Amino acid sequence: MLKPLEQFYCDTCDMLIEKVDDGAVEWKDKSEAPEGRHLSGSFRICHNTKTKNCYQPERTGYNNNSALSKFLGEEGYIQLLDFIDRGSRIDKNYSGTRISDMREYVEFVKRLTIPHYEEARHYWDEAQQDGFFDNIGEHKYFLKETLTELIEKYSSEEEE
Repeated sequence: MLKPLEQFYCDTCDMLIEKVDDGAVEWKDKSEAPEGRHLSGSFRICHNTKTKNCYQPERTGYNNNSALSKFLGEEGYIQLLDFIDRGSRIDKNYSGTRISDMREYVEFVKRLTIPHYEEARHYWDEAQQDGFFDNIGEHKYFLKETLTELIEKYSSEEEE
Protein backbone atom coordinates (compact mmCIF):
# COMPACT_ATOMS: atom_id res chain seq x y z
CA MET A 1 0.00 0.00 0.00
CA LEU A 2 1.23 3.51 -0.78
CA LYS A 3 2.23 5.84 2.02
CA PRO A 4 -0.86 8.07 2.06
CA LEU A 5 -0.24 11.73 1.16
CA GLU A 6 3.47 10.95 0.70
CA GLN A 7 3.58 8.79 -2.44
CA PHE A 8 1.78 9.51 -5.70
CA TYR A 9 1.50 8.17 -9.22
CA CYS A 10 3.05 10.27 -11.98
CA ASP A 11 0.50 11.48 -14.50
CA THR A 12 3.14 11.28 -17.25
CA CYS A 13 4.75 7.84 -16.82
CA ASP A 14 2.27 6.28 -14.32
CA MET A 15 5.22 5.16 -12.18
CA LEU A 16 5.34 5.73 -8.45
CA ILE A 17 6.77 8.97 -7.08
CA GLU A 18 8.47 7.44 -4.06
CA LYS A 19 9.22 10.66 -2.17
CA VAL A 20 7.49 14.03 -2.12
CA ASP A 21 10.82 15.71 -2.99
CA ASP A 22 10.81 13.78 -6.30
CA GLY A 23 7.46 15.23 -7.38
CA ALA A 24 6.14 18.38 -9.00
CA VAL A 25 2.74 19.81 -9.82
CA GLU A 26 2.18 21.35 -13.22
CA TRP A 27 -0.81 23.25 -14.55
CA LYS A 28 -1.89 25.53 -17.34
CA ASP A 29 -2.69 29.21 -16.81
CA LYS A 30 -4.49 31.17 -19.47
CA SER A 31 -5.98 34.63 -19.65
CA GLU A 32 -9.71 34.90 -20.08
CA ALA A 33 -10.98 37.90 -22.01
CA PRO A 34 -12.67 40.31 -21.50
CA GLU A 35 -11.92 40.48 -17.75
CA GLY A 36 -8.27 39.57 -18.25
CA ARG A 37 -8.55 37.03 -15.42
CA HIS A 38 -6.18 34.12 -15.28
CA LEU A 39 -7.81 30.70 -15.20
CA SER A 40 -5.87 27.65 -14.11
CA GLY A 41 -6.53 24.05 -15.05
CA SER A 42 -5.20 20.68 -16.18
CA PHE A 43 -3.42 20.10 -12.86
CA ARG A 44 -1.04 17.16 -12.94
CA ILE A 45 1.33 15.43 -10.54
CA CYS A 46 4.58 14.29 -12.12
CA HIS A 47 8.20 13.47 -11.45
CA ASN A 48 10.32 16.59 -11.23
CA THR A 49 13.35 17.37 -13.36
CA LYS A 50 15.73 15.95 -10.73
CA THR A 51 14.36 12.42 -11.10
CA LYS A 52 12.70 11.18 -14.29
CA ASN A 53 12.10 14.56 -15.92
CA CYS A 54 8.44 13.88 -16.60
CA TYR A 55 7.78 17.61 -16.36
CA GLN A 56 8.56 19.00 -19.82
CA PRO A 57 6.68 22.26 -20.45
CA GLU A 58 8.09 22.73 -23.94
CA ARG A 59 6.47 19.43 -24.96
CA THR A 60 3.25 19.55 -22.98
CA GLY A 61 2.30 23.23 -23.08
CA TYR A 62 2.13 23.45 -19.29
CA ASN A 63 3.24 26.92 -18.29
CA ASN A 64 3.28 26.75 -14.51
CA ASN A 65 4.77 24.38 -11.96
CA SER A 66 5.73 24.06 -8.33
CA ALA A 67 7.24 21.50 -6.02
CA LEU A 68 4.75 18.83 -4.94
CA SER A 69 5.56 19.68 -1.31
CA LYS A 70 4.00 23.13 -1.78
CA PHE A 71 0.61 21.44 -2.28
CA LEU A 72 0.73 19.25 0.83
CA GLY A 73 0.05 19.90 4.50
CA GLU A 74 -0.77 23.32 5.89
CA GLU A 75 0.97 25.24 3.10
CA GLY A 76 -0.73 22.98 0.59
CA TYR A 77 -4.22 23.75 1.89
CA ILE A 78 -3.49 27.46 1.57
CA GLN A 79 -2.23 26.96 -2.00
CA LEU A 80 -5.23 24.81 -2.98
CA LEU A 81 -7.75 27.25 -1.52
CA ASP A 82 -5.99 30.20 -3.14
CA PHE A 83 -7.01 28.92 -6.57
CA ILE A 84 -10.66 29.05 -5.49
CA ASP A 85 -10.67 32.33 -3.56
CA ARG A 86 -7.80 34.37 -2.11
CA GLY A 87 -10.18 35.75 0.50
CA SER A 88 -11.61 39.16 1.17
CA ARG A 89 -8.53 40.31 3.10
CA ILE A 90 -6.37 39.92 -0.01
CA ASP A 91 -8.79 40.31 -2.91
CA LYS A 92 -11.54 42.81 -2.08
CA ASN A 93 -13.23 42.44 -5.48
CA TYR A 94 -13.83 38.72 -5.92
CA SER A 95 -14.42 38.00 -9.58
CA GLY A 96 -14.83 34.24 -9.29
CA THR A 97 -12.71 31.17 -8.98
CA ARG A 98 -9.44 30.89 -10.87
CA ILE A 99 -10.26 27.29 -11.84
CA SER A 100 -11.23 26.49 -15.44
CA ASP A 101 -12.74 23.05 -14.65
CA MET A 102 -13.90 22.62 -11.05
CA ARG A 103 -14.60 18.87 -11.34
CA GLU A 104 -11.08 18.21 -12.59
CA TYR A 105 -9.68 20.43 -9.83
CA VAL A 106 -11.64 18.62 -7.09
CA GLU A 107 -10.22 15.29 -8.32
CA PHE A 108 -6.72 16.79 -8.07
CA VAL A 109 -7.43 18.08 -4.54
CA LYS A 110 -8.73 14.66 -3.45
CA ARG A 111 -5.46 13.09 -4.56
CA LEU A 112 -3.50 15.51 -2.36
CA THR A 113 -5.72 15.62 0.72
CA ILE A 114 -7.64 12.35 1.24
CA PRO A 115 -5.50 9.54 2.68
CA HIS A 116 -5.47 6.44 0.42
CA TYR A 117 -7.45 8.09 -2.38
CA GLU A 118 -4.43 8.27 -4.70
CA GLU A 119 -4.08 4.49 -4.70
CA ALA A 120 -7.79 3.66 -4.51
CA ARG A 121 -8.60 5.70 -7.61
CA HIS A 122 -6.67 3.17 -9.71
CA TYR A 123 -9.24 0.52 -8.80
CA TRP A 124 -12.32 2.78 -8.68
CA ASP A 125 -13.90 1.83 -12.03
CA GLU A 126 -13.47 -1.89 -11.39
CA ALA A 127 -14.95 -1.51 -7.90
CA GLN A 128 -17.97 0.37 -9.28
CA GLN A 129 -18.58 -2.26 -11.96
CA ASP A 130 -18.20 -4.96 -9.34
CA GLY A 131 -20.84 -3.38 -7.07
CA PHE A 132 -18.37 -2.53 -4.31
CA PHE A 133 -20.15 0.76 -3.57
CA ASP A 134 -23.73 -0.54 -3.83
CA ASN A 135 -24.39 -0.79 -0.09
CA ILE A 136 -22.17 2.10 0.97
CA GLY A 137 -23.68 5.54 1.46
CA GLU A 138 -22.08 8.21 -0.70
CA HIS A 139 -20.84 10.00 2.42
CA LYS A 140 -18.63 6.97 3.15
CA TYR A 141 -16.96 6.66 -0.27
CA PHE A 142 -13.86 8.57 0.78
CA LEU A 143 -13.45 7.35 4.36
CA LYS A 144 -10.16 5.68 5.24
CA GLU A 145 -11.87 2.37 6.02
CA THR A 146 -13.66 2.28 2.66
CA LEU A 147 -10.58 3.23 0.66
CA THR A 148 -8.28 0.76 2.40
CA GLU A 149 -10.84 -2.03 1.96
CA LEU A 150 -11.11 -1.17 -1.73
CA ILE A 151 -7.32 -1.20 -2.14
CA GLU A 152 -6.90 -4.48 -0.28
CA LYS A 153 -9.63 -6.20 -2.28
CA TYR A 154 -8.68 -5.02 -5.77
CA SER A 155 -4.90 -4.87 -5.46
CA SER A 156 -4.87 -8.48 -4.26
CA GLU A 157 -7.01 -9.49 -7.27
CA GLU A 158 -4.47 -7.79 -9.53
CA GLU A 159 -1.65 -9.87 -8.02
CA GLU A 160 -3.40 -13.19 -8.68
